[in-house]
Amino acid sequence: MKELHSVQTSKGYINIGIDLDAKSIQWLDKNKIFRTRQAAHQRRERLERKAMEDLLEQFLESDDFKSGVISATRASWGGSGYSVELLPETNTWRELWNNQIGNKYDSPGVILALPTFTDDGTYQEAVNGENPISEEEYFDLCFANEGEELKQEVRDSLAAAA
Repeated sequence: MKELHSVQTSKGYINIGIDLDAKSIQWLDKNKIFRTRQAAHQRRERLERKAMEDLLEQFLESDDFKSGVISATRASWGGSGYSVELLPETNTWRELWNNQIGNKYDSPGVILALPTFTDDGTYQEAVNGENPISEEEYFDLCFANEGEELKQEVRDSLAAAA
């Protein structure tokens, strides 16, 4: 059987005929199906990755991110932490205390550890010092100073989870 193929040359495309036997045709068909499935799989992975990144950005811009970082910071004082579970199929997320997760939990999405504010001893001084401020004011100041860095830290952890 002769199959017609277009080949690009320096002067444009030319059509050439190639003699193929039955085995060659079968191999070409299987290879074409494999490449098509592989391309579809890669496209699906890119779309899923994009959905996860978009969902993460929604979380980072929500009030839940700030409250999660505050919870993670408080939990870190006791040796624990908080994470966020991103669920792109439902376009939702939920914050999890790390002790809730356990080592056998299989997430349908991805779980990312939430970062904490820098603990350089300023909390006690700010809240209990000579001119004390409320804990809420302290965390607001921390978030204003560190918020963008903390967001980038979570983005980096998603990229590393790939």
